[in-house]
Amino acid sequence: MSPDKLRIYRRARAVADVLLPILSGQPPSLRIAEQTRASVTSITHNIAEGCGRTTTAERLQMLSHARGSLWETVDALADLEQLQLITTDQRMTLDRELRQTSSQIALFAAALVDKDPEYKGAYRFLADEGYRIRKRHEERLRKKEQHDD
Repeated sequence: MSPDKLRIYRRARAVADVLLPILSGQPPSLRIAEQTRASVTSITHNIAEGCGRTTTAERLQMLSHARGSLWETVDALADLEQLQLITTDQRMTLDRELRQTSSQIALFAAALVDKDPEYKGAYRFLADEGYRIRKRHEERLRKKEQHDD
């Protein structure tokens, strides 16, 4: 599976495309820039590595790592804004994009487990979160349909 075909990869890549040029101009002594550069690139790297794995367990593990890096990046956005490396609008846009991508990673994990229902390993929690997100989405759609009738 090619990572370029995955929406979660493309969305994470789009965030990296915004942040990396900003961060690359910062001195190495600015630790938050270095950490954020590492975390934002780790998102796509882990998704890509997961695409090269063959078992559900390995793929879920890599998605879990990607999601951890994603939340590290979300946390760093406030610091970048405070240092005036990004604007408030940029922080809000990137934060929203990353949070949506986080949900999509969980949904993708659920889809992987759907294809391998025997999987009961340690990273099942990520798929379970995807199932909860899917259920909330279906409930919202049902309510909307009832309201539209």
